[in-house]
Amino acid sequence: MFGVTLNQEQLIEDIKLKVATGTEQMAALGKARIIDGDTIEIEGTSFRLSGIDAPELGQPCVNKDGAGFDCGVVARRGLEAIVAGHEVSCKAETIDRYNRPVARCEVNGRDIAEAMITSGLAIPYLDYSTAYQTQGELAEANKIGIWNTSFEKPWEYRQ
Repeated sequence: MFGVTLNQEQLIEDIKLKVATGTEQMAALGKARIIDGDTIEIEGTSFRLSGIDAPELGQPCVNKDGAGFDCGVVARRGLEAIVAGHEVSCKAETIDRYNRPVARCEVNGRDIAEAMITSGLAIPYLDYSTAYQTQGELAEANKIGIWNTSFEKPWEYRQ
């Protein structure tokens, strides 16, 4: 087992340069700390999972019995379960407006964002990517996870 230490400022500059020049993507490998349902941290660098949007911490959902709960906490716990303490590999695709790398991340060869979508713990962020649109439509049609509740889309809740 080995770890990778990253300099966050340098990583952001490298990602900007590589995205601008179309060269190879930045990558990271290591144990992840879960920030929320769509953000992880590896060695001090926060990565936003590409193509998804998870409920925010503190965001209310209401189940079919009318009971309210914090669906952001449920999303974070779901991401913790998917990662389960294993090493995570991320490849940054771009950066977001908060200067975080937006990345495709895997654990044991499994696409983490796709797992969040198929578990109904996040929804496709179609304004930025259609990568998980089909999986999101299936989760919604089958009322999996948050699709079996009343909730606001995360981007609407943030406004």
